[in-house]
Amino acid sequence: MEKLSGNGVIEEECLFTTPDLKAQNLEFGFGCEHSNYHDCYFGFAHIKYDQESPLKSQIQSLFKAKFRADEPNPKWPASAYWDQHRNWDDKTMAAILSGDFAKDLKVLIESLNEIATKAVKG
Repeated sequence: MEKLSGNGVIEEECLFTTPDLKAQNLEFGFGCEHSNYHDCYFGFAHIKYDQESPLKSQIQSLFKAKFRADEPNPKWPASAYWDQHRNWDDKTMAAILSGDFAKDLKVLIESLNEIATKAVKG
């Protein structure tokens, strides 16, 4: 299996927020723990690491109901490794070329957005 290389750096992330989430000090998205797109994870992160979100417990509960959650940390109160695409390699390239990766990413982002919407609406 050939691994991908490129500009992936340690803790590279792609994060999204909405006005409602931003007001609660939260964003969601995915990132890679190591360079070259290894140990990819997804979830909810604090925008300001030193301030907890008032929605933290709701986000954690909703996240755990949908995904297998990893241990929270100060930045990521709800996250999990993206087992489906945890370490990018030649299989990831094939998934990108076939369109399957885009479908998986769309489903993941829609799921995170659904959790965010439920948490904000209470």
